[in-house]
Amino acid sequence: MSLKILLVEDHIINQKMATALLKKLGFSVEVANNGQEAVSMHQENRYDALIMDIEMPVMDGLEATKLIRLKDKTTPIIALSGNPNDEYAKEVKDIGMNGCLKKPIDIEVLMSTLKAVISDF
Repeated sequence: MSLKILLVEDHIINQKMATALLKKLGFSVEVANNGQEAVSMHQENRYDALIMDIEMPVMDGLEATKLIRLKDKTTPIIALSGNPNDEYAKEVKDIGMNGCLKKPIDIEVLMSTLKAVISDF
């Protein structure tokens, strides 16, 4: 049985690239196009982790994470950003995210981040 990831990303090319990397690592992947879709999908399904873009239309990743954390404190949520810095890393940790990835995603960093937050990986 493969582990299941919810990828939350609004840009189609980034969706395809991240999905390919995750599948290469053996994950099953579902995609949400924005934070609002992610909150709905998370309520209806179980995921081993979420990879959440921060800047999206409709609802950004920070707001989506806050809503998810109201009901689920344990599912790992990893931030995804094109421009992370130390202040940003502190902010995502403070709202309950478990890690941070930079775009474009490096497969080695992705793998080590997922290993750090998913006990069954």
